[in-house]
Amino acid sequence: MNKKVILLSGDRSSGKDTLFHLLKKIDHNCVRHAFADELKKDLTPLLREQFGIMPMTATGSDKEFLRPIFVAYGCAWREKEPLHWARKVMEEISQTI
Repeated sequence: MNKKVILLSGDRSSGKDTLFHLLKKIDHNCVRHAFADELKKDLTPLLREQFGIMPMTATGSDKEFLRPIFVAYGCAWREKEPLHWARKVMEEISQTI
């Protein structure tokens, strides 16, 4: 079977996950990967311990509270290694192809 990779970008709450869920209904083999997921995985132990918040499931005010932390962490890694997040997501994608 020939697999395809579709890349989406957009502002927060612009519909990226909604589009994924629509595609998933058409093709159950669709797999979602996101830069933010990798970032959240890195920060989960700290944020759970310090704030009692699980980044992967945070909603509403908790998500907004965590946003500056996500942005700062993401920017710090990008400053240190510009392709850090792209490399992490590509490694994850390569495991599913």
